[in-house]
Amino acid sequence: MTDKFSLLAQVASDWWWEMDADLRFTFMSEQFTAVFGIPTSAVMGKSRMELVRCDPETPEWRAHLDDLAHRRPFRHFETTFVDAKGNVRPLWISGMPMFSDQGVFTGYIGVGHDLTELRRRERESADLESILENIEQGVVLFDRDMKVVVYNERLRDFLELDKSFDAHGMTLDEILNYLAERGE
Repeated sequence: MTDKFSLLAQVASDWWWEMDADLRFTFMSEQFTAVFGIPTSAVMGKSRMELVRCDPETPEWRAHLDDLAHRRPFRHFETTFVDAKGNVRPLWISGMPMFSDQGVFTGYIGVGHDLTELRRRERESADLESILENIEQGVVLFDRDMKVVVYNERLRDFLELDKSFDAHGMTLDEILNYLAERGE
């Protein structure tokens, strides 16, 4: 059973963790070290509040501490963590409280996801959209399957597309057929 659980945890997250009833880490999977470059031994016995981050005073962080204090499950709580190189990394953590058969709180078990690459891609996408909207020509970007990834308002205006028409994910052939049906 443990081997299946470990495999599932690896597939479902970047790393997984456990905390005891005092909210101190008792386990951190080795993937944590692979992601952040920090040995798991460096976090064992520490509480979440003792780990280095740059958002400990935010309302979201205080709400998370309240969830922990009241033994509530949490999902996709976004926070930060400082890796071994001193880089601030965004991450999601999710956790479920654990209770004994007698209903006594015994700790939490949970997973973590590094959001660094996702946030980088989001910034690049926002930059691309900003550039596209400031180009005077109509521009469309297709992926390798010839499906629309992004296009600008100039293209929408040039093709006289209704504001409700969304070409994202459409193939070039589908767009050409749409235009042909309109009499273009």
